[in-house]
Amino acid sequence: MAHEMFLLFGALHVSTSSLISSIRPTLLPGRVSLQQAGNSLDEETNFRWIADEVSKLERELSDRSLVVDAVRKPEQVLALREQTTLNITHVHLVASYDHLVHRHRLRSRDIDAGQEYDTIVKDASESYQSELADVSDLKLDAEVASPSQLAAKVLSFLNGAATETA
Repeated sequence: MAHEMFLLFGALHVSTSSLISSIRPTLLPGRVSLQQAGNSLDEETNFRWIADEVSKLERELSDRSLVVDAVRKPEQVLALREQTTLNITHVHLVASYDHLVHRHRLRSRDIDAGQEYDTIVKDASESYQSELADVSDLKLDAEVASPSQLAAKVLSFLNGAATETA
């Protein structure tokens, strides 16, 4: 399974697309194929496939943090919270439609597969934004802050939460 180090913070970065690709290695390229496979895994595992994979990683982590990127449905977040012993903080990023279209155009895997944003966003896995916001611990506007500023806000939130529980 392909994991990247979240170098800025020393946390292990796990993308849900990498998880899907490792579970279903014969996927066609592009986000539509990933969406279909993720929806299928949700049905097969009652939304627990991400939590199952994270539980496997949990044993290897020792004291490192883990960042799971692109959880798409609230049931997936709830499964992570129920199934793992990790302290889960769900951060939900929001942005305008125009900003999301722009970001999509920067992703070569989707463009190379000929998949336009308007097609991708119609998938059921993309329709849970307000529900995901409802189960989040922190909501941030990805349009008004750079990735490093967003990361700093998350760290500040986490440090504040750690202080409150100490």
